Amino acid sequence: MFKTVKNTRDREQYERLLADDELRLRFYDKFAVFARILGLAMSSVSFLEDTPEKTLKTYKADLKFFAELRASVRRRYAEVIDYSEYEPKIKKLIDMHVGTGEVEKITGAVNLFNKEQRREAIAAATGDASMADTIAYNVKRVIHQRMDEDPVFYKRFSEMLQEVIDAFRAQRLAEAQYLKRTQEIEHAVLNRTDEGLPAALKNHDMARRYHGVIYEVMKPHEKGGSSLKGLAAEVALEVENIISGLYIRDWTTNNDQKNKIRTAIEDLLFEEKKKHGVDLSFDDMDAIMDRSLDVAIKVMP
Repeated sequence: MFKTVKNTRDREQYERLLADDELRLRFYDKFAVFARILGLAMSSVSFLEDTPEKTLKTYKADLKFFAELRASVRRRYAEVIDYSEYEPKIKKLIDMHVGTGEVEKITGAVNLFNKEQRREAIAAATGDASMADTIAYNVKRVIHQRMDEDPVFYKRFSEMLQEVIDAFRAQRLAEAQYLKRTQEIEHAVLNRTDEGLPAALKNHDMARRYHGVIYEVMKPHEKGGSSLKGLAAEVALEVENIISGLYIRDWTTNNDQKNKIRTAIEDLLFEEKKKHGVDLSFDDMDAIMDRSLDVAIKVMP
């Protein structure tokens, strides 16, 4: 798949090439096969006696290079694939024939909320593009893990992040720009900042989450350039009050309690529909109730 190189620029090209998920998985599998076969060979007396020293050095250099490449791409693309079955054997092979401590420990996903882990991961990256990828793919992982907690917010930043990654891959963004944009998105996602959010929701975490799904349902009913974002904020605050007011222990498995919440939200929506003349359908109201409850169940079980 690859030839061994010492040039840092060529190493960077390999790392970028391995941004492709399918190719990266093939590389991991082929490296595991290579390491297993090399381990068997190096345990054979006849192989060691019959193989020229120069060839043995090449094999050892290949092992070191590809082990380091695997470690760097797992960190860069936030890999969490479990290769625990092979790791002890590969580590033993490297320690015996390359040298203990010569190859860095494999790290995959980074906890971006842990400042020390984030600092170490960024420090290990080589260049702006590598740092940007490390940030971008770990942010993608955070978004994936937390999508159900605030679906509209995370979906928007997921799409935004993918557009930035695609723009860089298509060479529409320079490395420095790529790094800057990923850092901006990382800051917004980790701090859950949203410049377009109504001020009334500033200190209401759950209402902010409800607002996303409520406004997404209401938005198609906007007329004449008027915005329903403010009304959605009012409804989100009321939904927050309803759910917190009817919150009891183990409510997520209590159908009677969930029905009480649904009924209260439904009454609220009928009242707001009549008051503001918003043509919400029964399907719209069901969507608001269902999606608001889904968020509440995920965040406050």
